[in-house]
Amino acid sequence: MTTTGIGYRIRVLRILENENQLQMARRISVVQSTVSMLEHNAYPADPNPLYKKIASVYGVRQSWLVYGQGRMRDKVEND
Repeated sequence: MTTTGIGYRIRVLRILENENQLQMARRISVVQSTVSMLEHNAYPADPNPLYKKIASVYGVRQSWLVYGQGRMRDKVEND
C-alpha cells in the first residue's frame, strides 16, 4: 500500500475514526471485503460512487479523498 493513494487515505480516515474495516463497511453499506479492496486500491480512482458516499458519511472533501488535493475537511469556524 502506498502512502499517497486513495486506499491509504481511506485507511487513514478509518483509523482516525477509530473504526475497523467492518465498522466502516457498515457505515457505508458495503461488506468488509469491499473496504479491504478499497484500501488496497483495487478500484479505479474516479468515478466511483463509493468515494462520494465515504466523503459524505465521514465529512471529508471528495477532492482530498480521491486525489489528495486540498484539506481533508473544510475549516470549521469556532464560536
